[in-house]
Amino acid sequence: MRKYRGPDTWRRVREAYVAGESGPSLARRFDVGLHNLRKKASREGWTRAAVAAGLDRELPDAVEAVAGAAPVDRHAALEACLDHAAAAMARGDGQKALAGLKAALAFTDLTRRLDDPGFVDPQEPGRQAALAFLRAEALRDYPEG
Repeated sequence: MRKYRGPDTWRRVREAYVAGESGPSLARRFDVGLHNLRKKASREGWTRAAVAAGLDRELPDAVEAVAGAAPVDRHAALEACLDHAAAAMARGDGQKALAGLKAALAFTDLTRRLDDPGFVDPQEPGRQAALAFLRAEALRDYPEG
């Protein structure tokens, strides 16, 4: 018996595939054949290679737009990032919410480094070695017992 999946199912398969979900996972989740999924993606132009090529074609315009843009207020940019994450959480889109929060954390960290020339990264290898030395000295001076 042949399986027929309607346009709505294939639309959802396509969205998930373009978003990065694997073919085998989609085949199980939507009960479609893996071969059919790959064949349909190839015929309709939504394979990973086709999507990546489309994104690459759009890149130069985006770079030019950013290069000519006026400086952005850092506080406003951080607020926009957090608003994006909150909206994604409200929609139940955990991946986009997490991406927004990670971007906000990275932005905050980079801003701190730019604003404070004396900022020392706590994960810097030299700092880690110094902390390890101080711990060893403290244990030597104050042995447990």
